[in-house]
Amino acid sequence: MKTSEKNNTHGIKNSKLEKMRPIFFKIGLFVTLSAVFLAFEYTTETIEKKPVITEDLIDEGWKPINTFVEEKKPEVKKEIIEKPKAVNPFKLTAVENNTEIEENTAQETQNELNPDEFLVGFDDDEKTETVPLPPLDFAEEMPFFIDCKSEAKTNMERKACTEFRIQAILDKELKIPEDVKAMGNSFTAYLSFVVDPEGNITNIEVLRSPTKSFEKAVKKAVKKFPKFVPGKQAGRKRAVILRQPINVKIL
Repeated sequence: MKTSEKNNTHGIKNSKLEKMRPIFFKIGLFVTLSAVFLAFEYTTETIEKKPVITEDLIDEGWKPINTFVEEKKPEVKKEIIEKPKAVNPFKLTAVENNTEIEENTAQETQNELNPDEFLVGFDDDEKTETVPLPPLDFAEEMPFFIDCKSEAKTNMERKACTEFRIQAILDKELKIPEDVKAMGNSFTAYLSFVVDPEGNITNIEVLRSPTKSFEKAVKKAVKKFPKFVPGKQAGRKRAVILRQPINVKIL
């Protein structure tokens, strides 16, 4: 019995030692490497080697590696360029009979530099003529009577209001001539006129007028029209053509 108990105790101890063997191995390895590293660091000495320069090397023109020689850059000479002197083409050289030369030169200069050729389009009350732009058939803002401004807001509403007032004025002011009444026929003529940028009526025409007397009567009635508010295109006042039918009924 005692012998078996001893064997069991011995076996348990051996198993424990087997389990601890890797740990002991790691500890021993760590201690060994540390001791080797410390011994190596203790015995190693740092030796700095300096280059040995002998007289032979100096005679042969040897130079240390760290020696830098500055090369002198060649001086660049700046060339001074003289600017050409301005020559006055109108300067006169004193010669004999210089009065005649001055007159001829002045005449040639005036012919070459004619101011009228360069002032086209500039404001000149005496020489410049303003070329009017052609009238438009339709504009962004059509001409209208000032009374229609408060009654209508849009462009088309003001146009309709103006056409209605034109017809009302013609019905009131147009006097039908006797020769037209004698014809005994109803007809439709067409009134055409231009409202200029100032709102004035110009270029009055009566299309399909039966007689000259009727045309004169219509032009006389048109003079009763009030001044227009001019039309505009792209924010600029422009002349605009207005057309109005004239219905004449003879009973």
